[in-house]
Amino acid sequence: MMNLGPCSSADGSAMVKLGHTVVVCGIKAEVTRPPADRQNEGVIVINVQLSPMSSPSAKSGTQGTPALISKIYL
Repeated sequence: MMNLGPCSSADGSAMVKLGHTVVVCGIKAEVTRPPADRQNEGVIVINVQLSPMSSPSAKSGTQGTPALISKIYL
Protein backbone atom coordinates (compact mmCIF):
# COMPACT_ATOMS: atom_id res chain seq x y z
CA MET A 1 0.00 0.00 0.00
CA MET A 2 1.28 3.50 -0.82
CA ASN A 3 -0.09 6.80 0.48
CA LEU A 4 1.07 10.11 -1.02
CA GLY A 5 1.22 13.27 1.10
CA PRO A 6 0.95 11.93 4.69
CA CYS A 7 3.30 14.63 6.09
CA SER A 8 1.66 18.05 5.90
CA SER A 9 4.86 19.85 6.99
CA ALA A 10 6.87 18.43 4.04
CA ASP A 11 6.94 19.77 0.48
CA GLY A 12 6.38 16.20 -0.70
CA SER A 13 5.97 12.90 1.15
CA ALA A 14 4.98 9.27 0.81
CA MET A 15 4.27 6.32 3.09
CA VAL A 16 4.73 2.74 1.91
CA LYS A 17 3.56 -0.35 3.79
CA LEU A 18 4.81 -3.79 2.81
CA GLY A 19 3.98 -6.60 5.22
CA HIS A 20 4.99 -5.44 8.71
CA THR A 21 7.35 -2.77 7.34
CA VAL A 22 6.35 0.89 7.10
CA VAL A 23 8.58 3.52 5.44
CA VAL A 24 7.80 7.25 5.51
CA CYS A 25 9.72 9.67 3.34
CA GLY A 26 9.42 13.46 3.53
CA ILE A 27 11.07 15.98 1.22
CA LYS A 28 11.79 19.61 2.11
CA ALA A 29 13.20 22.03 -0.46
CA GLU A 30 14.55 25.54 -0.11
CA VAL A 31 15.97 27.78 -2.82
CA THR A 32 18.79 30.01 -1.59
CA ARG A 33 21.48 32.23 -3.09
CA PRO A 34 24.91 30.67 -3.54
CA PRO A 35 27.86 32.11 -1.61
CA ALA A 36 29.53 35.12 -3.27
CA ASP A 37 32.70 33.12 -3.94
CA ARG A 38 30.75 30.23 -5.58
CA GLN A 39 28.18 31.94 -7.81
CA ASN A 40 27.98 28.99 -10.24
CA GLU A 41 27.54 26.29 -7.59
CA GLY A 42 24.67 24.98 -5.50
CA VAL A 43 24.25 22.75 -2.47
CA ILE A 44 22.19 19.62 -1.89
CA VAL A 45 21.94 18.41 1.71
CA ILE A 46 20.77 14.83 2.28
CA ASN A 47 19.71 13.81 5.77
CA VAL A 48 18.40 10.36 6.72
CA GLN A 49 16.81 9.87 10.14
CA LEU A 50 16.02 6.42 11.48
CA SER A 51 13.44 5.74 14.16
CA PRO A 52 14.79 3.95 17.25
CA MET A 53 12.20 1.26 16.47
CA SER A 54 13.78 0.59 13.05
CA SER A 55 16.80 -1.30 14.40
CA PRO A 56 18.34 -2.29 17.73
CA SER A 57 21.42 -0.23 16.77
CA ALA A 58 19.43 2.97 16.02
CA LYS A 59 19.37 5.33 19.00
CA SER A 60 17.33 8.52 19.20
CA GLY A 61 19.22 11.81 19.36
CA THR A 62 22.77 10.42 19.43
CA GLN A 63 25.66 10.76 17.02
CA GLY A 64 25.88 6.97 16.95
CA THR A 65 22.57 6.66 15.11
CA PRO A 66 23.21 4.86 11.83
CA ALA A 67 22.17 7.72 9.58
CA LEU A 68 23.63 9.29 6.47
CA ILE A 69 24.32 13.02 6.37
CA SER A 70 26.14 14.40 3.36
CA LYS A 71 26.60 17.70 1.60
CA ILE A 72 27.16 17.77 -2.15
CA TYR A 73 28.38 20.85 -4.00
CA LEU A 74 27.13 20.96 -7.59
